[in-house]
Amino acid sequence: MTKKSTQVDNLCSVTNTINWCSIGDGNQQLILYLKNKINMLNNWFHIPQPNPTAKVRLFCLPHAGGTAGLFRPWSKLLLNSIELVLVCLPNREQRCNDVMPDTFTELIHQLSNAIISANLLDKPWAIFGHSMGANLGHEVILKLKEAEQPTPVHLFISACEAPQFKIPSQIRNYSDQDLCNELFKLGGTSKELFEVVEIRELILPMIRHDYALIEKHQATKCAIDCPITAFIGLQDQELMAREVKGWQTWTHNHFSLEKFNGGHFYLSEQPSKVIETIHKYLYPHI
Repeated sequence: MTKKSTQVDNLCSVTNTINWCSIGDGNQQLILYLKNKINMLNNWFHIPQPNPTAKVRLFCLPHAGGTAGLFRPWSKLLLNSIELVLVCLPNREQRCNDVMPDTFTELIHQLSNAIISANLLDKPWAIFGHSMGANLGHEVILKLKEAEQPTPVHLFISACEAPQFKIPSQIRNYSDQDLCNELFKLGGTSKELFEVVEIRELILPMIRHDYALIEKHQATKCAIDCPITAFIGLQDQELMAREVKGWQTWTHNHFSLEKFNGGHFYLSEQPSKVIETIHKYLYPHI
């Protein structure tokens, strides 16, 4: 095998060009290894612009009911030295037939194992997690530390209160109409889309399941070693700055708070400013 298996993360783009039969019967273990790596990447991760020479990998984790599509526009805004890795959660988009775990703990376990198996920690890395994705990012970092994996260079927390400010909620049990109203209040959701009964019946169960995971989860009470920068939209009706600032107690390192004009989905309203801020914090590593 060449160094880093010639960057296995690039194999996902050539899956259909490999003639497995030509590799030979004597290399069945190699074939199985490569197929497993490719399947892992195709399932959990999408790298819009693979770049073996990138200095940093930025993993992006979506919100409850969200998809990797939230971050796809970033691939054209980030510096070439930052490789964007979109985390594709089960039960949505191309993984619509994959079952979402029944607990947040199992989701943490699966994603952490996928990151390790896909060999994506071979260079400096960071996580950007939006809302539920922020909680997931914090827990994954702790899980990877437990597995003696490299420490990330940064965790970006987006639109998410610190665990000590979490208020018990039952959004998962809302009626369809109340759940839709909650989503509309947060923004980022088209009302016209949810007027289609078939779409509601398809999407709402997935959103409920995500809310059930995060509402039932108790955060691991452990700080991480890398810096944390928390992002908040100034017009976010669901959050107060002090709740987001509470993340400063969850790092042994430096903490920063960045404020943007916009609501819960401020990052879609002014992506250029968000990317500019990410660049500022990742610059020492690129």
